[in-house]
Amino acid sequence: MIEIPEMIHPLGKYWEQPSKSEFTIDQLSDYAIMSEEVFKKFKNYSSSIPSGVYNGKMWVSVYGNGTKYLKWYESTNDFDKNGDRWFNVRQLEIIII
Repeated sequence: MIEIPEMIHPLGKYWEQPSKSEFTIDQLSDYAIMSEEVFKKFKNYSSSIPSGVYNGKMWVSVYGNGTKYLKWYESTNDFDKNGDRWFNVRQLEIIII
């Protein structure tokens, strides 16, 4: 089951993103389904990724072929040599309705 974690990091208050209640994740086909209005609320990082890495931070990316993706940071159970937690960038293709 795909579940985007809550963004509870204190710095999250400085990052604007739509609520998870504003779009749907189709668990059977692994798509994020949203309106154009909601899509435009996300910050677009089509050629980079945002800094300030923490759980549940979401953004969108549009590939050269026009395919749109919802992306987010998700923590792992792994740590680097300094004791900092590692994060994965997860993604779902977006369907605009």
